[in-house]
Amino acid sequence: MLATMTTFDDRCYGDFFDDDDDEDEPFGGEAFDDDPFDDDPFDDDTGWIPQPGALLCTEQDVHEHLLAMVGPERDGPRALWVLFLDDCERALPLVIPISDLPTIVDHAMVANLAGILRTLVEENAPGGCVAFGLVRRAGGDRGTYEAGWSAALRAAMADVDVPIRAIVAIGRDRSRVLPADRAA
Repeated sequence: MLATMTTFDDRCYGDFFDDDDDEDEPFGGEAFDDDPFDDDPFDDDTGWIPQPGALLCTEQDVHEHLLAMVGPERDGPRALWVLFLDDCERALPLVIPISDLPTIVDHAMVANLAGILRTLVEENAPGGCVAFGLVRRAGGDRGTYEAGWSAALRAAMADVDVPIRAIVAIGRDRSRVLPADRAA
């Protein structure tokens, strides 16, 4: 069963996310019977689809949201998923998956990407931030690949003054939020 997330604070959007009118709700306004976080995050049968506007208050919230977005792609080639959050920590309907990520960090590419992401944040969510999902089939932990990319992304985003909410390592069989204090 598919449903929408409706439990968030409307301070920033007023009536934009009004859920009183079931006729406007996707999927007929059905309620979600099961808690999506009770299930194994790698179980594709949860039926939970991450929704724009979802409030992501903690790194664990970002972790779960990215896992659901990446879905079966966690078993695919190396990729970087970029999730945008506004200044109220809500997921925006803007997600960028970048596939075929090099094994070794290309610092010029990361610096260029940071500049583009800064522009997107300024235009779509002033005061917002980004979260990254580092995906590779054998990943999901703090390996050399994840440490190198994490450090490069943190440095490049700091250079353009865009905060990072979380960097999540995602693999076929495991995942984790990478700590900010670890470097390659």
